[in-house]
Amino acid sequence: MIEDVAVRGAGRKGLGVFALRQFDKGEFIFRRRYGRIVANASIPSLTSEEQRHLCELDYARSAVLLPPGCYLTPANRTRCGVA
Repeated sequence: MIEDVAVRGAGRKGLGVFALRQFDKGEFIFRRRYGRIVANASIPSLTSEEQRHLCELDYARSAVLLPPGCYLTPANRTRCGVA
């Protein structure tokens, strides 16, 4: 659950997601959540922070990811099994 992780400083990398308890192998941690969905043509109008946390949905649309999921790298998502 989201209560079991925290967003904290990760040095030069900015922010990261950290476990607040030990998780069992295969245990569900949390599902990434989307904020607003935007047309890819309007991406230049987003803030730099929103642009940094985009997830492409299809050829024409992207979603702005919300914390804490926006702070996971692709390697973290695979290793942690986050949906």
